Amino acid sequence: MPERKSQELTPGEQRIMEVVWARGNATVSEVRDALAASSSTPPAFNTVQTMLRILETKGFVRHREDGRAFRYSAVVNREKASRRAVKSLVNRFFASPGALAVNLLQTESLTAEEIAAIEALIAREKAR
Repeated sequence: MPERKSQELTPGEQRIMEVVWARGNATVSEVRDALAASSSTPPAFNTVQTMLRILETKGFVRHREDGRAFRYSAVVNREKASRRAVKSLVNRFFASPGALAVNLLQTESLTAEEIAAIEALIAREKAR
């Protein structure tokens, strides 16, 4: 049986989604131009086109015809994509969401604002 394709964004797919999210919608050429502006080696048109088709198959974007081009727009917003990625990370590497939180607190430096936000979330969960 063929291996199931990941429903998560690869780094390249995420770069494309960042362009689509920022613009609201974009053609293959517009995405390629935006990526070329931030890279010393711009991707080929066909590469961007293929990746947008994959993103459509994964359910992240949809297209509509715009003259001879396809115009892609996001189906999944950045927040939902972020939640999917975190859920995948927990499922792959941690026994629970709490284990991920503990790992982050042990290995990363947090600002006072981030600590306050986490404390507020914990207090809210305790009150439930």
